[in-house]
Amino acid sequence: MLDVMTSLYATLADFLACQMLTIDATPDDGWGAPMPVKGREIEATVLFADITSFSARTADLDPAETLAFVNHFFVWTSEEAVRQGPGIVDKYIGDEMMVIFSDEFGSDDPLLDAVHAARGMGQRDVYSFLPHIGIASGRVIVGYVGTPQGYSVSVFGAPVALAARCAAVDLPDDLDVRVSSWVSHKPGVRPRPLRHFRAWL
Repeated sequence: MLDVMTSLYATLADFLACQMLTIDATPDDGWGAPMPVKGREIEATVLFADITSFSARTADLDPAETLAFVNHFFVWTSEEAVRQGPGIVDKYIGDEMMVIFSDEFGSDDPLLDAVHAARGMGQRDVYSFLPHIGIASGRVIVGYVGTPQGYSVSVFGAPVALAARCAAVDLPDDLDVRVSSWVSHKPGVRPRPLRHFRAWL
């Protein structure tokens, strides 16, 4: 059994349903229909992870095998994400996943929890997924997104885009960590290799 630290909420939708909204408006969408803009702004750390060389590694797999391969990756990374800290998985996109850490979810140190999760993904990568990982912290909004046909809950803000870009960075060959993780506290701050944070791990 994994030693898992459980978030105060199972999903971002659970979190939002239990909180006061900081943004609650219904402007016109420009076509005469209401467009709800509802959410809660929080300080959070965002972690992106994806599979190295996904297209090449799945080129010879049939669709069912590709689905099994991706789900195997998601099960493993999701468990690592909550092993040392109460993270909430925001979404799965293709071969990517996004996890959110925040003190409002029960984390004492969201950035440290995200770094520990990245370390676990690198050290316990027994199936050689070799994930690319990006981490960024800052102000985000947990909000409803979609159309009247259906809404979901997700996180938006500069740290989301920065974490995704960090995950796409090509790292120098001499890095002695297996996981391609970069960290930046704020937008506009140059990302730094995770190995510079070795004292935290």
